[in-house]
Amino acid sequence: MRPISYSEIFHSISGTVRQISIFQDDDSRFEQSKNIPFTLSSLTRLEHLTICANLHFAFLDEIWSYSVIPSLTDLIKTAPSLKHLKLAFKFGLNVNAHIPKPLEYICFTLVGLLTECRATSISLCISAICDRDRGFDAIFLEMVLSAMTGCAGLNQLVGQGVLVITATP
Repeated sequence: MRPISYSEIFHSISGTVRQISIFQDDDSRFEQSKNIPFTLSSLTRLEHLTICANLHFAFLDEIWSYSVIPSLTDLIKTAPSLKHLKLAFKFGLNVNAHIPKPLEYICFTLVGLLTECRATSISLCISAICDRDRGFDAIFLEMVLSAMTGCAGLNQLVGQGVLVITATP
């Protein structure tokens, strides 16, 4: 099944869908994608949901983060029969710098999303890219993984066998 963008999603769905994939276009802007313009409540047989999204961190004068996680949390809460959730998040960074307060910027909203989800199985695949210095990708991925490892909420879900986290370089 090919992923479909926000604008296409309800042009091709009927009430008998059991699996759907959603992705955020690479060229989406914050204003266009901060609110996901649909719910999943009418998809009463939706059991498998795959979401691919970009999460960006930019250093200007201060750190700035862009995340669709709050909107995804609102969306996932509307899925009445979701059993399996697969999230593929690509973290992006504009410069090779360390993120201050990574728990605040990475984990808190992610834990909120995962605890709102009623799925019995959650797969989280993460990757990380530094726009200006591709040699920094591995360090950035390690920062993200380190923040996740230090997050009690994520560790609890992993310990319960609900969440599996994988990383792709």
